[in-house]
Amino acid sequence: MSRGIAPLLARRIRSSANHGTDDIDRTLWDACVVGSGPGGAVAAATLAEAGWRVLLIERGAYRPADQLNFRFLDMPMRLGRLDVTKGARVALHQGNVLGGGSIIWGGVAMMPPGFVFDEWAHVSEVDSITADSLAPHYAYVAKTMSVTRQKIEQENRSNAIVRQMAAALGQSEGLELVRRYTRGCRGTGLCNIGCGFDLKGTMANSFLPTALETGNLTVQTECEAVAFDGEQTRSGFRATALHVVVRDVATGHRISRFAIKAKAFIVASGAIHSSALLLRTRAFDCRLNTRKVWLQRPRGDSIPGQAV
Repeated sequence: MSRGIAPLLARRIRSSANHGTDDIDRTLWDACVVGSGPGGAVAAATLAEAGWRVLLIERGAYRPADQLNFRFLDMPMRLGRLDVTKGARVALHQGNVLGGGSIIWGGVAMMPPGFVFDEWAHVSEVDSITADSLAPHYAYVAKTMSVTRQKIEQENRSNAIVRQMAAALGQSEGLELVRRYTRGCRGTGLCNIGCGFDLKGTMANSFLPTALETGNLTVQTECEAVAFDGEQTRSGFRATALHVVVRDVATGHRISRFAIKAKAFIVASGAIHSSALLLRTRAFDCRLNTRKVWLQRPRGDSIPGQAV
């Protein structure tokens, strides 16, 4: 994995306390990415490396590894946010920090079996979604994030109990050591509250540093997307601006509100909040569109299309 976000790179990460926003709302960005998790960070890095001038916004704060203390009563709410449905029937804990859900995930690297790709292609009607077509992308992510196969001696107590249960059922041969984004893992079993050792692969020590090193990425943390402005065209809704609110991460008080202008917008803030953002944009037609699109670099070269 990469070295992490060095102090020099961290200067390009803005917060409610250390930068104004005048130059952000006065700039026409090539792309604005909403969300810094596995979707947004990879998209931002891909575009920044291709020469795009990219703004990435994240609702949470930037938390360097030395701020992660493994405390159960502290880290879950500092790194995530608990959202509940009406009546509190369903609770969802999601990343609310630079790096998104990658900071609080278990770091398991699973490649779906072939029949899953077949189902995706059938449902999306995009024939290019196959194990073979995605294999080089899986390999690239594995290299960037140091995917390694876990060793038995790295198993924590919980995993050891599962192994004992499988043996008691006569199914021990059915267990497989997983591949994880955890080279050098110390086996604490506390991946889901952030790795203070910085040994778990996250967006903050892989794709975000890669994007920042290009000089083409600016990050605004503590910035919440509200709704899009745009217009209906023959091919659908075209976003022209994104209204955002910058809040003090400690108090939640609003500091400023402005609109971001960009030639392209990428919404990657999770299944729940991405959908909520689009629903708040009343002019947007939320019917699923599985057409293949092509991103264009400012100088006219194309980047291979992705199904959306």
